[in-house]
Amino acid sequence: MTKKILGFAVFVFLAITLLSSIFLPSSSFLLGDTKAYAQQAPIKLELNVWATNFFAFIAQEKGYFKQNNVNVELTLVPDYLQFLKDYSNGQYDGIIGVYSDIMLQDNQV
Repeated sequence: MTKKILGFAVFVFLAITLLSSIFLPSSSFLLGDTKAYAQQAPIKLELNVWATNFFAFIAQEKGYFKQNNVNVELTLVPDYLQFLKDYSNGQYDGIIGVYSDIMLQDNQV
């Protein structure tokens, strides 16, 4: 019985070690290396004019992206149809919009 428990403990330890090496970010990310942040290509996000989308701008102003070592470039597009066209043409990495419209765009690409 003790060998089974020990074997299971070793298995769990190895599984955690393997998963953490795959899914945990690099040490420079954990230590807040600003050089890595500065060299990182920005994630281009497009937003349309909608009240709840401005939380992204608030997060940027308060420095939440930089604090978490994420380089984000936010672009506000007032025309909703242009907003969807830009995303489907690949000009942006992502959009913050209506979920159903985003799903429709991803299915059409």
